[in-house]
Amino acid sequence: MEKVIITGGTGFVGRAVIKELINQNVEVTALVRPGSEKALEAHDLLSIVDFELSKAHELDIPHKKFDVFYHIGWEGSSG
Repeated sequence: MEKVIITGGTGFVGRAVIKELINQNVEVTALVRPGSEKALEAHDLLSIVDFELSKAHELDIPHKKFDVFYHIGWEGSSG
């Protein structure tokens, strides 16, 4: 596995998954709610894309191929 895309990357589980993937030298694209990217540590293997889950039908990441899509994002509230 070389490239993955993930929703929910700023949550508790998502941050742990991203950290582990980066530790395994996997390139990660994280789809995050606008403004929530500050929950993630910058890294050369991490690309962050502002993304509203309710607009999933508009997602367009041209010329990218991913080995895995982790979908752990949701529109609920936390706390």
